[in-house]
Amino acid sequence: MPSKKRPAAKRRLRADAARNRAKILAVAEALLAEQGPSLSTEEVARRAEVGVGTVFRHFPTKENLLVTVIQSRLERLTAQADAIAELPEDSALFAFFAAVIEHTASTPVVLHALTAAGIDSADVQRAAMSEFMAALERLVRRAQDAAVVRKDITVAEVFDLLVALVHVAELRGRGSRSAQIALRVVLDGLGVRGASS
Repeated sequence: MPSKKRPAAKRRLRADAARNRAKILAVAEALLAEQGPSLSTEEVARRAEVGVGTVFRHFPTKENLLVTVIQSRLERLTAQADAIAELPEDSALFAFFAAVIEHTASTPVVLHALTAAGIDSADVQRAAMSEFMAALERLVRRAQDAAVVRKDITVAEVFDLLVALVHVAELRGRGSRSAQIALRVVLDGLGVRGASS
């Protein structure tokens, strides 16, 4: 008679593997912010409390790990956009701007590491960008339909403004007065009160 425990054991192994993968990614992201591209897979394994072999099973190369860090950030932001969409129309898009700035503070470090490894970071971001842009478009359209955001601005233009705010936050610091003023001015400008009469 076949054992009924085997499927449960397999499920446990898959759950453990998923937890390890998530832990490795979180540690790699934190180490990138601390150490930049000089981080080692050995240090990632040590801090994640897994063997180096486990890291390489999930991410065959350091470059593959860095690519996945970028992609997982965009996926998290996309999921956050969908959650934020449940907020009232007059705050959802603005809350998303603040979330993007918070999440992408150390992105240049990751992109620099990819470039140093000979990987086209633009290609990496493009691969995960379509869902992010779709989520941003849903927020923008919803805010425009509610007359919270001016209708003479496109989603692409909103994205450009968001990128500019991220650059200010990277240059001056996320919590700096400059970053906060830049965010406030952009959000005021996006509002219907900032539209040309």
